[in-house]
Amino acid sequence: MLTGEVIQAWHEALRAGEPVCMVTVAATQGSTPRKVGAKMLVYRDGRTCGTIGGGQVERDITAAALEALQARRAGLRTLQLNASSPAEPGMMCGGEMTFLLEPSGAVRHLHIFGAGHCGLALAQAAAPAGFLVHIYDDRPELVVRERFPMAASLHTGTFAELTRAFTPVPDAYVAIMTHAHAHDAEVLAALIEAPCVYIGLMASQRKRAQTWAALADQGISADALARVHCPIGLAIGAETPEEIAVSIVAELISVARRHEQSYLSA
Repeated sequence: MLTGEVIQAWHEALRAGEPVCMVTVAATQGSTPRKVGAKMLVYRDGRTCGTIGGGQVERDITAAALEALQARRAGLRTLQLNASSPAEPGMMCGGEMTFLLEPSGAVRHLHIFGAGHCGLALAQAAAPAGFLVHIYDDRPELVVRERFPMAASLHTGTFAELTRAFTPVPDAYVAIMTHAHAHDAEVLAALIEAPCVYIGLMASQRKRAQTWAALADQGISADALARVHCPIGLAIGAETPEEIAVSIVAELISVARRHEQSYLSA
């Protein structure tokens, strides 16, 4: 498989939120089956895409990549290609290969419902912090690439349509900040049971009380409501959209770190 195809598979895994580890031949000495730059992608279930030499060396590096993926720690691994670890069965290259292991972990997908001033500011702040941003709004004139060049995907339609189509991948984070209280409640009611790491609602304490009462009347449990971060963001006295975005990203990072630590401990 060509290097470009391996990289394409890597991008597809990242967009799907699938944990993978990219293995790249970083250095070689002597006779080796692949040269510097060869790549192989290792999935969490042990599947691979591409090759860095086959045989025992590939099995050893696949095991090392799975360890790096579990620890979410990049690093170098050097293997001697000798009689005990041939690159291919019955073949002794006698060289040495050094591999760069780059685990991606699971991509943090941030789904922002609301493309107004606060949604835009949040997208602009979250993307550089490592979140893959997805935008949802019922105003097509706002959901455009020129306004959200950093977004991985743009979605428009009624909020009922948008929530029905919403299928979160692992490591999904949701921020609800639409242009109307009724839409906020509609989105929250539809997504509150979704398997998300984080669900946050931008609301004042008064609006929160009103929304919680309305959702309780719909049969949504107190336990379900308790998982919602509302008011959204850390309490730093934020007022402008940009300050609010900073407070939300800080909270997202805090939640993400705790979630990823629990992933490592699992």
